[in-house]
Amino acid sequence: KREDFYVCVGYSGWAPGQLQREVDDRDSWVLASADSGTLLKELLRQAKELPPPSAGDLPADYGIDTWSTLMRRIGRETDIGQPNDLADRMLGEWVRAHLITKPLRPTPSTPPPAVKAGTVLCSVVPPSSDRPAHRFLLRDQFLHKALLLVVAELPGGKVVACTLNRPTANAIRFNLPGSPTRRIAYGGNRIMQGGNADDMAASGSGQLWLHYRLELGGTAIGDSGVYWAPASDVKNSLMAMKATVSDYVLASGVVEFDRAELAGMLAIGEMKVVLPSPTLSDLWPRVWSLMTNDDDDVSDGTEMWWLASQSDSQTSAPPLPSEL
Repeated sequence: KREDFYVCVGYSGWAPGQLQREVDDRDSWVLASADSGTLLKELLRQAKELPPPSAGDLPADYGIDTWSTLMRRIGRETDIGQPNDLADRMLGEWVRAHLITKPLRPTPSTPPPAVKAGTVLCSVVPPSSDRPAHRFLLRDQFLHKALLLVVAELPGGKVVACTLNRPTANAIRFNLPGSPTRRIAYGGNRIMQGGNADDMAASGSGQLWLHYRLELGGTAIGDSGVYWAPASDVKNSLMAMKATVSDYVLASGVVEFDRAELAGMLAIGEMKVVLPSPTLSDLWPRVWSLMTNDDDDVSDGTEMWWLASQSDSQTSAPPLPSEL
């Protein structure tokens, strides 16, 4: 009978000596004497039919119950911890993302907005699932409640964007009177490469100098109202006192999306296009102010994300909800 079999797909591997170090130094594993036949019988006993794809639900036991039972049997019940804690819930989301068949989604009645250089995006949590995109939740958490500016399109269907509302504790000090400093923005976890992206990061450092003042020159990034400038132009403008350090954001890194992936996120409401508007233009000085290095507090950028997400439906900046 099929119930007599347990199918394993894939395997886990360790570098030489790695597993032993995890046992000895980190106490990440518990060694127990167990007969493989007995263990297999326990796994078969606890095995359940997966729900149909249309259900979209996790199986009743996605590994936690089996692990807890085995820990109790070897006398390590105190190591089980609180049920449904953060680590357990994150495992459940990983199972949902990678092991559960996804239901077919209906074709949207209207196609998602076109995305090109200069498009401003906000990541959102769609009401239909009440969860961020799996990528944001499990891998690239910095993209949760992120404000993004598409800066380039690459051959092969890649879209390159820069996160604008993630100031870091790292700061750059300018060789100017008073030695002013500015926080560096975390733009993403990739270095720009290929096509017009090479032109924007010609120094090879993966850093972008951005500003929103037309009179400072530079290359317009679409119709976003934001410009990029070579580091030499930034230096000249500052030395000539045509600009101040607060006029610039230095973004380190970018984030890449496959065009199909991004279209899917837009279609199901995990990402939203922020349309050009006077309110969006008025928002850039507030976003730039996140990089002010006046104290030790580093903003999480949520306030700017919320304002941007509301900008295409308001004539002026709306009041912030109290929970932000």
